[in-house]
Amino acid sequence: MQVNRISNIFWVATSNLVLLLANFGVSILLANHLGASDFGIFMLGYTIFNYFVIINNYGLKKYVITNLSSNQYNFQKIYSSSIVIKLFLSIITSLVLVVVLYYLDLDSAKKVSIVIFYVASFLLVFDLQAFYDSYEKSKIDSFFLIARNFLYFSITLFLVFSSKASVVNVSLAFLITTLIYIVLQYSLVKKYVAHIKLFFSWNYTKTVLVSSLPLFWAELMINIYDKADIIMLSVMKGDEIVGIYSVAARLVAAIILLVGAAYRVILPSLSKVSGTVERNSYIEKAIKYLGIITIPITIGGIAVAPQLIDLLFDSEYKGAVIAFQILLLNVSIVGMGAVFGTYLLAVGQVRHYSLAITFGAIINMVGNFILIPDFGYIGASVTTVLAQFIVSAVSFYIYRRTCNPRFKFNLLKVIFISILLGIVAYLLSHIIPILLNISLCIIIYFSMLLISKIIVLRK
Repeated sequence: MQVNRISNIFWVATSNLVLLLANFGVSILLANHLGASDFGIFMLGYTIFNYFVIINNYGLKKYVITNLSSNQYNFQKIYSSSIVIKLFLSIITSLVLVVVLYYLDLDSAKKVSIVIFYVASFLLVFDLQAFYDSYEKSKIDSFFLIARNFLYFSITLFLVFSSKASVVNVSLAFLITTLIYIVLQYSLVKKYVAHIKLFFSWNYTKTVLVSSLPLFWAELMINIYDKADIIMLSVMKGDEIVGIYSVAARLVAAIILLVGAAYRVILPSLSKVSGTVERNSYIEKAIKYLGIITIPITIGGIAVAPQLIDLLFDSEYKGAVIAFQILLLNVSIVGMGAVFGTYLLAVGQVRHYSLAITFGAIINMVGNFILIPDFGYIGASVTTVLAQFIVSAVSFYIYRRTCNPRFKFNLLKVIFISILLGIVAYLLSHIIPILLNISLCIIIYFSMLLISKIIVLRK
């Protein structure tokens, strides 16, 4: 079982790495090829797509993992009920979208892009990722994601170099590769998950509907505090500002994605851990190793941000440096703080988790209304970080009240070493290329971890 979990972590991490590289590559290609304004339109469509996915999914992904992991004989009931719920919600979403697009005065590229992204979100109604995770077959689904993201990047690369890249064409590429991903999931579902037979029970569906509501609310609030800034910037400041801010936001999101590999495995694993002492030990180790990874990324990234943005993007994106530096704080905040939110989900404290997320969403919305008019994407960056900090702080407070942990995080040495590393990285950024700079800093960092005995290599 332990070997299987390690294998799942490896494949999920690999999948997230490919997704990181795909997002990273697509962002660079499109930002430089389309320009800030058109890139802003594309990012607006992609952001709205995430809201479509959240509404159509209705929190069912986490519900499936937490319930099916402990009782795998419920597959037919859970699958049938989730499909019915998601189809119903997607139909409502489509009707609302038609009305909104009819009355809004948007240019054709925006409207077409939004419609394409909606169709992609509809396909994800049939997504089986949660079922693969529940059966601890994450590596299978991760392989499909790797194929999908590699194909998406390849198509985008072809469109750019053939001078056919446009907001609409790249959105279509996203739709096509999403369809391929869903088809791949179902191609092996009988072998790795279960035979799909629809089984409808209105009473059971109502139970799933009610039980998933807090999870849906939490995911909706997450998207509000994490992605509402794109929509609000588009309305208040225009597409070009969205394009500049999106460069920074996409880079940070790609980095956080790597950290997120752990959570797809932590949630089903933590759901099976019984006893407060064992859970506290599990969380203590998770915080330690996530801190070792995320803290130097945050501090080092802030140090080399000007060099990185200058290397990857045209001069019109220089303003993204400050936004990138601010948003990098979320790498550490999300990396460690999300552990407590994962704990709340694992032990069934969904309402408390939703409460923490709601606080963050309110902070972000209010902060954006106050700061964006005067400070643009800088204000959006500040409110995003503040919102995430609030979510992590509230989640930790609830966890502390519930479990009364006695351990200490012991990350002062990591912070101190990371600050020294940041100074070194900043000084080297004026002398050597960034890739060599990063490579040297990684070697120095892990050497210092070994010398200070923060990590110990066992024979």
